[in-house]
Amino acid sequence: MKQGEAFEFVCLCTCVGPDDERLEKITNAADAGLDWELVYKIAMDQKVYPFLYRTLKHIAPDKVPEQMLSRLKRHYIANAARNIQLTSFLTHVLTLLKSHTIQAVPFKGPVLSQEIYGSMDLRQFADLDILISVTDAEKAWDLLISHEFLPELNLTPKQRTKYIKTEDNLSFFKNKIAVELHWELTGLYLSSPLTLERIKDRLVKTDLLGTEVSSLSMEDQLVYLCVHGAKHGWESLEQICCVAEILKTNKTINWSLVEQLALEWRCTRMLYQGLSLAQLHLTAPVPLFMMEKINKDKQITTLQESVYAVMRCQTSSVKTKHITGRFSVFHLKIRDSFLDKLIYALRIIFCPTNKEWLYFPVPAALSFLHYGLRPLRLIKQGVMKKNA
Repeated sequence: MKQGEAFEFVCLCTCVGPDDERLEKITNAADAGLDWELVYKIAMDQKVYPFLYRTLKHIAPDKVPEQMLSRLKRHYIANAARNIQLTSFLTHVLTLLKSHTIQAVPFKGPVLSQEIYGSMDLRQFADLDILISVTDAEKAWDLLISHEFLPELNLTPKQRTKYIKTEDNLSFFKNKIAVELHWELTGLYLSSPLTLERIKDRLVKTDLLGTEVSSLSMEDQLVYLCVHGAKHGWESLEQICCVAEILKTNKTINWSLVEQLALEWRCTRMLYQGLSLAQLHLTAPVPLFMMEKINKDKQITTLQESVYAVMRCQTSSVKTKHITGRFSVFHLKIRDSFLDKLIYALRIIFCPTNKEWLYFPVPAALSFLHYGLRPLRLIKQGVMKKNA
């Protein structure tokens, strides 16, 4: 029971601008007595401790053990400082790419934090994600190397060409900061690639530490976040909070466009689940006509129960894998059609990834072997895990 109460309290605190009703609930729960160690642990696991600290500091500082509030403050300040450093580095990389006529769109990370939360200190992010056109991938790869970025993989020019055709991103490192160049937005999670060309006509401008950058429109952002959450099995409450805050702070969302995008991207069920989770856990204002459509999909209820069970019981030492693992049934059930399920299953079994290039760095002319080597590697990996 304590686990559930602590989780519900963390949910109450996970909000940018709590209303009077929420404030009263938070105060009453704090007065009633809580297992603060458990609250702290859940907030850390769910990646929402910045919300917890800011909420408690302003609403109920006298109801929280001083040592606990100090611990949360240290994490909060360290995260905020790190985020500013990463954001500054991101603007430097974007300026570099722009100076070489490479269109670049940052997503997740600092841009998401700024646009949705209006602040750099309420999200945790460890790397910097940038979307570019696949036609610019090799040029950007060379450019970053020429500026002393170290690529995750050391490939020859011919190998790079082959890699770009089958993979969707590559990480580069400099000054202990990871920059991920993507030429597909979802990690090839959808049935067809979601490239820069498919969203560039709807891009908007936003300010990032005084630098104007391109970012996803709010409609693209909303659908993308639902896809991203599904991809990771909604492993943290912060993923749901991103969706909830878009709904709370944007009263002019073009819902016809949102539905159109979900249909085009073949991720309607992912959208429905994201909206439903945001409404269930964080009381996000989902339009009634959307909730009616969501409630008609009985599969959503089953998927919600699985996600909720994982989130309530998850600890840092024991992670539930039946949802977050890419080979789980969850990732098949969240698909819109049988064809989508089949495409996903074939892709994760046979499509080469960076690991194939890492473990089997064959010459470019033999890169087709990766399609056969991947399932063999997965089988070996599964056997080793089973025997461990």
